[in-house]
Amino acid sequence: MMKHSIHHPITRRRGSLVLIALVCLIVGMSVLVSSAHRALLVQRQTERFTALRQCQWLLDAGINRAVVAIQNDAEYDGESWQLDQPLPGRRTGRVTIAVQASESAKGSSRIQVTAVVETRNSPVGRGQIRRSHSFHLPVSDNHAQDSQ
Repeated sequence: MMKHSIHHPITRRRGSLVLIALVCLIVGMSVLVSSAHRALLVQRQTERFTALRQCQWLLDAGINRAVVAIQNDAEYDGESWQLDQPLPGRRTGRVTIAVQASESAKGSSRIQVTAVVETRNSPVGRGQIRRSHSFHLPVSDNHAQDSQ
């Protein structure tokens, strides 16, 4: 006579439940990892956008400073300065202004302004953003007469 096992269907059911639980755990972990990855990407993008804005502000400040300095001093040939305090986000800033007599346009100066924002020891990594702007500025009549 054959013996029928009563425990056989229960064992199958337990195996199915363990398999379903394992699949749910894998799906849940993949959603969690995907969410963490997305959050890190958003943080990096936000950090980069902030650094770009800071670099643009430094470039604008350098351009304004160059224009005012040339208007006040015809002999101004540029300067370079580093920010005393770090920018938010563990960033440093540096601006370089170079002024040269323009070869193409007589009576004007060629101004090259470069701003650099550098990120160090940030949770999202290191990097450097550089923006430059060149333009010609006519020498005012007062300065042209003063130099003659």
